[in-house]
Amino acid sequence: MISSNSERENIARIIAGWEVMFRGLCFLVAVTLWIVPHVGRAQTLPSEVLDEVGELDGVCSDHGGKPGQPSWVEHAVIGPDQLEVWVLDEGRYNCEGGVLWPGHGGYGISIYGRLTSGKIKKVFAVSALEMSIQSAGSAPRIWIHGWGETCGLPEPETDEEWATRKTCQRPLNWDGKSQKMVFAPMSEAQLK
Repeated sequence: MISSNSERENIARIIAGWEVMFRGLCFLVAVTLWIVPHVGRAQTLPSEVLDEVGELDGVCSDHGGKPGQPSWVEHAVIGPDQLEVWVLDEGRYNCEGGVLWPGHGGYGISIYGRLTSGKIKKVFAVSALEMSIQSAGSAPRIWIHGWGETCGLPEPETDEEWATRKTCQRPLNWDGKSQKMVFAPMSEAQLK
């Protein structure tokens, strides 16, 4: 039992101190939750990649959405040449509350690579269903899941052709001479 006013005052000061610390902690958590995604983008993505991320963020905002985390951007080192790449797969873009591609038959996939000079440039772009980075032996490769020319087939033209189109997965190779990613030979494609 609390017997004196001074004890009550001490307890009140302790409680007030804890309230101030709790509010301060809540403020720090809130600031951290806001800053980390924004600073993380700037620190981990090159400016060339951030420019494209910013463009899609703008499209998302224009469609009434809020850009989410950049989980649609993958960073990897691929192939026997150990090329550092950033792969942007719009199909995995998170536009919270907005719809960007209703009824669309594919998504933009862009690949940026760090050249031997250190310069970062777009080295590949295609419209496809999705992409994946898969380990194959000692070096990971990028695979594109697409249709039509990607699979060595004609492009679908009618709604029926689109609905029944054949798809495939086809890997990409680095062409050091042209400094671009190119589709591997059709013999490596896997028809679906």
